[in-house]
Amino acid sequence: MASLVLQSRESCYLFIYLNPGQPQLIGPSKPIVARIGDDITLPCYLKPATMDVTAKTLEWTRADLDPVFVFVWRAGREFEKTKHSSYKGRTSLFTDELRHGNMSLKLSKVNLSDKGKYKCYIVEMDEELFIELVVGKHTKLCKLHLICIKYMYLVPLKMIICCYHPRAQENIRFSCL
Repeated sequence: MASLVLQSRESCYLFIYLNPGQPQLIGPSKPIVARIGDDITLPCYLKPATMDVTAKTLEWTRADLDPVFVFVWRAGREFEKTKHSSYKGRTSLFTDELRHGNMSLKLSKVNLSDKGKYKCYIVEMDEELFIELVVGKHTKLCKLHLICIKYMYLVPLKMIICCYHPRAQENIRFSCL
């Protein structure tokens, strides 16, 4: 078994592939976390990297949508006819990287409705990989007032509250006093 760990300031991805001799899809083992309005990449790679997928049929889907297609690559180009309307103009692949087995999906202007389980699939090889996308609300700026009993006046404070907790995997609501 071989693995690769990529770490950035905000995220850590663990890519695992079991048999380096057989082509297989690899991607993150943890959910991808995004905020509304972000541009993100859902990583999906075919290893070994010498495998060219340019001529393959590649599908990115979400089972909870109708139609299920987020992005389809067929006959060397994007096939838009079956794409779910909420993803039109917001999804693409790194087309120059397809020859190296990289079929990662670029998703721009993330919406709250984009959260869910995505499937990266190569039709001809019957290879699939699932990636969870968690979407949180924008960081919220709340004005709080601290009551200072000793001097009997209000002191205005500004506090930034992040509305996402990764363990709960849902938005946490804070009330501002």
